[in-house]
Amino acid sequence: MNASILRGVPRGRGLARNAGRATLWAGLALVLARGIGDILADPQPAAPQTAIRASQPQFPDGEARAFAAAFARSYVAVAPRERERQVARLSRFAARSLSDQAAPVVSPRSPGAEVVDATVAREVSLGESRALITVAVLLRDGRSRYLTVPVARDDAGGLVVYDLPAFSAPPVLGAAAAPEAIPLAGPDGVAVGDLVERFLRAYLQSTEAPGLAYFLAPGVHVASIGAGLSLESVEEVGRLGGGPARGMQLAVTARVRDLPSRATYRQRFRITVQRRDRWYVTGVAGGPRS
Repeated sequence: MNASILRGVPRGRGLARNAGRATLWAGLALVLARGIGDILADPQPAAPQTAIRASQPQFPDGEARAFAAAFARSYVAVAPRERERQVARLSRFAARSLSDQAAPVVSPRSPGAEVVDATVAREVSLGESRALITVAVLLRDGRSRYLTVPVARDDAGGLVVYDLPAFSAPPVLGAAAAPEAIPLAGPDGVAVGDLVERFLRAYLQSTEAPGLAYFLAPGVHVASIGAGLSLESVEEVGRLGGGPARGMQLAVTARVRDLPSRATYRQRFRITVQRRDRWYVTGVAGGPRS
């Protein structure tokens, strides 16, 4: 009995040892299998990276517009017996051969044409860094010409007038009625009318900001004109639609005198006012802080 028990003990230990070894080998085989599978498996594609490209400025840009305006000034301004000089001026914007074609022929008896100003009026992009830029050219005699200039930017970043320009039509005259203003009445109407008249007088004549301070709401800044103007009279003060809370937007019709020329202009100012402890001016449409 005892001998049988003693003989069974080592046999059980051997079975347990063998089972442990089998489990160990099975786990090792699984690890190896997974490792080999990972090695043999196709690599995962890398996450796509967004390409970073320098943004290209839209064409035409401010530089191209200024280039077209400068060309238009040189092209439209003419003087008798100065064609060669004009060809030389135009060659700063185009190839010499094109400049020679573009330079106008001027009669020796011509009074010439002097340019006062040139402003870009409109533009049409043609793609591939090419555009037609139309410039409004104001002449000394009061006439105006609209000139469409073909401008391109090459691969090196340079600008060039690449073809002959052409005169273009001015803007079509439109039709739009002035907004109706409701005349002010009552105590507030009197107070607001007095405010805007005194404000306009200071706004037109004062050369220093403190001259306007009394009429402006706290924290509001309006630049005075102070350039040889004076207020002759205020003809009408009316209320326009909209405006701030406890306030209103006004249309103020006035006569303004230019002192150097002694000319009187009839004008309409759009002034915003607001009531706090009293009525204050809070803005003038069109000013530098509008």
